[in-house]
Amino acid sequence: MDSETPKQGTEESVVTNCESSTGSDKVTGAGDYNASHIRILKPEEVVQRMPWLKAESLAQQYNRDVAFIRRGLRACREAGVSERYFVSRYLEKDPSVPYNPLVDHHSRLLQGSSYPNLAGFEKKR
Repeated sequence: MDSETPKQGTEESVVTNCESSTGSDKVTGAGDYNASHIRILKPEEVVQRMPWLKAESLAQQYNRDVAFIRRGLRACREAGVSERYFVSRYLEKDPSVPYNPLVDHHSRLLQGSSYPNLAGFEKKR
């Protein structure tokens, strides 16, 4: 093992199949597969290329429940809002990020609860 190759079991040892850097050396059969088709990903590349791991990564980073984070990220996607909104507002607790009622609505639907529609039921004076 050379000095630049990460040790197995470290964070940097995630392996994935990929094309060569030129893009011309694609795998066409079992006999064509060789070590040049294996790429070791850095931790940030793993989350970028495998989005289903994003919630787990954020849960570990912010020490929060993974189900909460999955629901928040999904609510953002369903509301058509960047996932960055959820991270900034609810994980980083940035007070400058304004409340988005559509994300809240989708989050409540995903949680299995919602507030009743109170339109038209204003308090009579």
